[in-house]
Amino acid sequence: MRKNKLKKFTRRVVIAANVAAILLLLLVGHADRFDPNAYPMLATLGLAMPLALLINLGFLVFWVVVSPRYAFIPLAGLLISYVPVRAYCPINLPEDPPPGSLKLMSFNVQRLDSVVRDASGRVVSRRAIDYIVKSQADIVCMQELWPGQEKDPTLLKAYPYVAGVRRKPSGQVLVVASRFPIVHKQLIRFDDDGDGAGAFWIDIGGDTIIVVNNHLLSNGLALSERQQVDSLLKGQNNMDKARSNSKNLLHKLVEATQLRAPQADSVAYFVRHHRKRSIIVCGDFNSSPNAYPRRRLTRDLTDCFEASGNGVSWTYNQNHIYVRIDHILCSPDWQPYACQVDNEISASDHYPIVCWLKKKEK
Repeated sequence: MRKNKLKKFTRRVVIAANVAAILLLLLVGHADRFDPNAYPMLATLGLAMPLALLINLGFLVFWVVVSPRYAFIPLAGLLISYVPVRAYCPINLPEDPPPGSLKLMSFNVQRLDSVVRDASGRVVSRRAIDYIVKSQADIVCMQELWPGQEKDPTLLKAYPYVAGVRRKPSGQVLVVASRFPIVHKQLIRFDDDGDGAGAFWIDIGGDTIIVVNNHLLSNGLALSERQQVDSLLKGQNNMDKARSNSKNLLHKLVEATQLRAPQADSVAYFVRHHRKRSIIVCGDFNSSPNAYPRRRLTRDLTDCFEASGNGVSWTYNQNHIYVRIDHILCSPDWQPYACQVDNEISASDHYPIVCWLKKKEK
C-alpha cells in the first residue's frame, strides 16, 4: 500500500514539474512579446529558449520510457508552443531554389581579422573575403568592417558594385557587395549606440529592390565576460563567484535588450514607410529568434530561415555561446528557399547565413 501511495505521489510531482516546464517554455518562447523598456527582464528570457525546449524534450523522453500514456503531456506542451518553437527550430521540406533565384548572404566578418600570411608576414589572403568570392552570392551584406576594408582588391574584382555606410566617421562600416548596380544608399540612424543600419537601392534588371543591412547593438560583453559565460556553462566557478558573474552578465544582457528595442523600431519604421517596395532586411541583430527585434520586423516581413530553413543552427560560435543572431527577412513578394547557416567556415566569430530568393509571380 505504501509503495503504491509513494508511486502515485512521485507521479504527481513529475506531472506537476512537467506542467511547470510547459509554462516556462511558453513564457520563454513568447519573451519577444514583452516591451523591453517596460519589462526588460522578461524580454531577455528568450535567450533561455534552448534550455526550456531541452527540458520539455527531456520530459517527453522520460514519459515514453517510463509511462507512455503520459507522453501526451509534453506533446501537448510542444503543440501549444508551436509558434515560438518553430521560430527557434523550424522544420521544412527541402526544396531546391528554382532557376533565376537571387542568392543573398549576410556575414559578420569580424573586421577581416582571419588572414593568411606568407613567410615574411605579409597578408596574402583574407579568409572571409575569399569565402565570399567563392560562394558566388549575388548580393552580400557584411558587418564589422573598418573604413577602407570595403575596397579590398579581391572583393572589388568579384563584385563590380560595392557600397558602404557608417554611423560615425571612425566607426565600422556596413557594406553591401552586389553583382547588380547599387543606385542609392541611405543610413538609417539610431539615437544610441550600435553600428546602425544602411539601406541600399539595387537595380536588378530594371526592378529596384531595397536591401537593408543591419548591425544592432551587441550585448557588450568583453572577452573576459564571454569567457565567464564559458566557465559558468562548464561549472568551473565556486558558488559565490558564479553568483557574482551571473548577476553581472544578466545586467549587461538586460541593458542591451532595452537599447536594441528602439533600434529595431527605427528599422521597422523604415520598412513600414517603404512597404510598397520590394525589401530584404538582413544582418547581425545580436538577438535570438525569440527576441523583440525579430518579432517587431516580422510584422511586415517573412523570416527566411523559419520559412525555408531546418533545425536550430547558430551563427555566433565563440566561448560556447551558440545562438542564431544573424537573420534574413524579406517582403511578401519574395519566396525564400534553402535558407541555411554555413558552419564549415571559420573566418569569424560568426557563421554566414545564406538564402535564395525568387520573386513571386503576380
